[in-house]
Amino acid sequence: MKIGFRRLGYGAVLMLIMNGAMSFEYQVAFTAEQIQAHVNPQLPVKQNAWVADVTLEEANIELLETKDKLGIAGEVTVQAVGDIPREGRLYLESGVRYDPKQGAFFLQDMAITEWEVDGVSVSLTGQLAPLLGQMLNQVFATHPIYTLDDKDVNQQLVKGSLKSIRIEKGQLVAVMEL
Repeated sequence: MKIGFRRLGYGAVLMLIMNGAMSFEYQVAFTAEQIQAHVNPQLPVKQNAWVADVTLEEANIELLETKDKLGIAGEVTVQAVGDIPREGRLYLESGVRYDPKQGAFFLQDMAITEWEVDGVSVSLTGQLAPLLGQMLNQVFATHPIYTLDDKDVNQQLVKGSLKSIRIEKGQLVAVMEL
């Protein structure tokens, strides 16, 4: 029985892949607009803190390539106990983690870099910043910023074997290894 060189070559490549001696990377990229479209339906997010209720009304997503993080510019409403609601703004930066069981990306290790509330002193907003940071980390730990689409073959490939996540050329890039 004759076996052609071509079949032997295909078989050898297949064996190398199966044994891990050879691997291939595959990438799927998501724009800030795609991530924004997944975040918007989750807003507003309200959290009760012991001194105030804080509501994240809007969150505008940016991809920070130089820091390999996401930036979020947000509009918030803060209502201290017995006080009127006050409007505020914040800016935070966050890393991204991936949960393979859910096929979803989540914010992690958020840090508030700017934070102000109209009519509230800088010292009080400084005291509220750790509470707000804690609240946002809790909320976004369970609310994905993007969930892979099971109907998209490219995204199905990424779901099981994600190697890394990075921000490159204005996109969140998920790299998988085959």
